[in-house]
Amino acid sequence: MGREIREHRIKIHNQVLRLRSLERALKSDLFEVAYDDATVEEKKKLDWILKSLHLENLRKWISKINQQSIETMSIRSLRELCKKHSIPYWSRLDKLEMIEELNASMGTSKHITN
Repeated sequence: MGREIREHRIKIHNQVLRLRSLERALKSDLFEVAYDDATVEEKKKLDWILKSLHLENLRKWISKINQQSIETMSIRSLRELCKKHSIPYWSRLDKLEMIEELNASMGTSKHITN
């Protein structure tokens, strides 16, 4: 009986951790930008992702939507985002480097070209 209770506790603990990670992603500036730029179809896909509680798919969704919107942001806006996301040496990065670092902070390593 003790083992079953322990397994249930571990399962619930892991679910709570996943929900906290999802919450952090949903509170991010990058998510807000992505949601504002998303189409109706992309928002429907987001609903499915959130219902399934799949963090990696949420990160991919945010990155996909943000790739174009981040590229069109001003350098000042990019610097503000980098600062908020605690990206090291953000003040010394050029625009492309800031875009790459922001995408990397959301879990993607895709190289973006202008």
